[in-house]
Amino acid sequence: MTTQDEDREGCQAGGNIIGCRLPVDPGLREQGWEWRCNADGTKLRNVVDSYRELGFEVRIERLDLRGLSENCAGCRGTLAQASAVFVKQKA
Repeated sequence: MTTQDEDREGCQAGGNIIGCRLPVDPGLREQGWEWRCNADGTKLRNVVDSYRELGFEVRIERLDLRGLSENCAGCRGTLAQASAVFVKQKA
């Protein structure tokens, strides 16, 4: 049996934040894209639709899971199904 602290060993999530810090392609930032959230399924469609209705360009990228700790195996399966949502103002 492990304690909660042992389960989180190596986890980069601090305080009340749930999840790990996943790397973002610096080239996207240079092109003006801003990360907004990670989502899948219906939530992903709703987020994309909402940002488009607000006049944003939307870009969806698969998550780079290389930043996950080996201790984050429980999250890996869920995050493998999710995508990162990036937005920027239309030119």
